[in-house]
Amino acid sequence: MSHPLEIKICGITRLEDAVLAAELGATAVGFIFFADSPRAISVEGARAIAEGLEARVERIGVFNDAPVETILNVSARVGLTGVQLHGSEDARLVRRLRIERPDLRILKTIEVSAGVAIDVARLTPCDAFLLDSPRSGPKRLPLDLEAAALLHLGAPFFIAGGLRPETVGQAVSFVRPCGVDVASGVESRPGIKDRARLEAFFDALKASPPTAPQKGDR
Repeated sequence: MSHPLEIKICGITRLEDAVLAAELGATAVGFIFFADSPRAISVEGARAIAEGLEARVERIGVFNDAPVETILNVSARVGLTGVQLHGSEDARLVRRLRIERPDLRILKTIEVSAGVAIDVARLTPCDAFLLDSPRSGPKRLPLDLEAAALLHLGAPFFIAGGLRPETVGQAVSFVRPCGVDVASGVESRPGIKDRARLEAFFDALKASPPTAPQKGDR
């Protein structure tokens, strides 16, 4: 049985962008909470946006090696439904999050590089993985690299890595993820979404086939 594709619009900094994304069909928005990102947002700013969204839209906070206490505090203050761990977070941190907030969905970013194998046994346990290109390199993952990397993850996965309206349909058809994550590909500048590109992104997804069941589906 096929599954509906999850669509996460990340790097949200304005309520109007979040509302538009939701109206177009986004299932989640992402708020970035590390200061060195050009799309960083304050806790107060994220909370104001989160309060203006329909309950069905997931609020995902993106953290980079933040302490558990910080993640829990921000999650409570903003009203996050999930977190994306974007650094070197380990299984111990994930276990603490699960104890303190069993309702919180946990995504883990994996940076995928050509010629570098993923050590599946050492992956942090989570609800879903998010494959991204290395922060120091070009924001694009070759489709064959994504496909090879995903074979043994054993959990649902999102694809990221510089997706754009011109490429997302092909990527979804080829890799068949549970979801897609986009930020820069639908922006006019960092943190500011472009209506035409957002609409084109969703149009491209509507034209792609539904996703296939994955390992880890329950």
